[in-house]
Amino acid sequence: MGKLYITYIDNAGTREIVDLSPCEKSIMWELLSGRGEGVDTNQIVRKWVTLAYRTREHNPEIWTFESDRSLTFLLSVAAKQPADFANAVRTDGTLVFSTLTTKRNVV
Repeated sequence: MGKLYITYIDNAGTREIVDLSPCEKSIMWELLSGRGEGVDTNQIVRKWVTLAYRTREHNPEIWTFESDRSLTFLLSVAAKQPADFANAVRTDGTLVFSTLTTKRNVV
């Protein structure tokens, strides 16, 4: 099992990729130590959803996916081959949020 990532993709390419694995570890230790419910990982999603509603014309999507690759490697692939990266995430990832209301072909 690889690391868990979350990414914000729109017509302009990949805006951001965040490694959620450290958050998962923090949540686990918080729960085991009885000190609370853990880190608020929804903060990232709330920020991106707000951005998505403001820029609907760019067809934003928020996805989670797992990968054994490092964050640095994923960022370089997303910068060099944005369409291929987005299609790979769409194929293997889980859609968290999208402003698209109808299905259409993605070119």
